Amino acid sequence: MKNAFLLALFACTAPTLSADLPEELLNKALSGDADAQFELGKRLDAGQGLKAEPEKAARWYEKASIQGHAEAAYYLAVLHENGIGLNKNSKLAAAWYAFSAKLGHRRAEQALDRLEPKPRKTTRTTTPTPPLKLNPPPKRIYEPPATAKPRPHSTIPRGYFTVGSTKNEVLAIQGQPTRFDSSTFYFGTSRVSFDANGLVKDWSSSSFYKLKAAIRYDPSRVRNENYFTVGSTKNEVLAIQGQPTRFDSSTFYFGTSRVSFDANGLVEDWSSSSFYKLKAKLILER
Repeated sequence: MKNAFLLALFACTAPTLSADLPEELLNKALSGDADAQFELGKRLDAGQGLKAEPEKAARWYEKASIQGHAEAAYYLAVLHENGIGLNKNSKLAAAWYAFSAKLGHRRAEQALDRLEPKPRKTTRTTTPTPPLKLNPPPKRIYEPPATAKPRPHSTIPRGYFTVGSTKNEVLAIQGQPTRFDSSTFYFGTSRVSFDANGLVKDWSSSSFYKLKAAIRYDPSRVRNENYFTVGSTKNEVLAIQGQPTRFDSSTFYFGTSRVSFDANGLVEDWSSSSFYKLKAKLILER
């Protein structure tokens, strides 16, 4: 059951890979471990233990690069420069070489000298910004009023939006989305969904672009502060486990772990991964 759940989640959130990959490596990559993501990229790039798919390798290299993995950024630049699995793009190659060089990668500096033989500063004085897109920034689509403030909600930290917040409130707190449509704002690999009235109904927050979002709950209505169990309420799960990374009407997701609720909003089962352990306890009736 655990393997089936991991593979189903993996298929929805990451490049498709062989089920023969070590589960530990797969779990680490899914949880945002840059070294594991780079390792997956190398295996896809070289066809090590599975079919060689450089296009998917590039996606894993990019995920690791965004987190400041110099070697992954270098490998991604090589794919762009040579058109392996990607369209050949010398500008993107140079950008990723420069990013890797600023992180201290020697071969990236040499490659950049070859592509752009001119003086450059590669001293690591500040954290470099990954060249995710060379397109101009998106136009402002909803202008939040200068006086816009998030609605006061109990247990919601100041500067966070929640379920029921307006689009203007999301923009005032989270900033401009990288893309959007009538019902969804996308912030990198994260998203915020709205109902027919333009109010927040749910979200998915990734480790690469964390949302300033929180679900409100009543801490006074908690029967046990140490763990939740079958029959616990959503309120109790939030108070004990904390905020989910994403959720829908019947499920809270905490990284690679999940808690499922019945039609009455009470816990009916859960799946706890070794990388995001749930504070859950199964109590058998005697």
